[in-house]
Amino acid sequence: SGDMTADELANIILDTSSTQDQLVKNDNAEITHFFETIMQTCEKNQLAIARYKPNEQLSAQAKLLIAKSHSATHIKAMQVYWDKLLPNNEMQLIEGNHYSILAKEHVASLLEKIIGD
Repeated sequence: SGDMTADELANIILDTSSTQDQLVKNDNAEITHFFETIMQTCEKNQLAIARYKPNEQLSAQAKLLIAKSHSATHIKAMQVYWDKLLPNNEMQLIEGNHYSILAKEHVASLLEKIIGD
């Protein structure tokens, strides 16, 4: 599926493939636990979002900012999903991925897209 385990992610971060140092192994266990917790939280959030059904349709205007790194299929699916919840939304594609668009150097541009126009 291409998904990485928390242990694989920790190995990449610590580059433990070439060292057997016990201290690094201890750090690796902590980092693995950290990423397992994050991955479990993300899975729970995705499930909650997928199950959410509002009692009524919302009429508020909203801007839907989507990272361009997503596939066209994923972007379309998000647009369809949010159109059902917020029919008055405006979708804008943003360069980068889910995390990079929130990086410090991109915050001003992101803010401009949110409050601009």
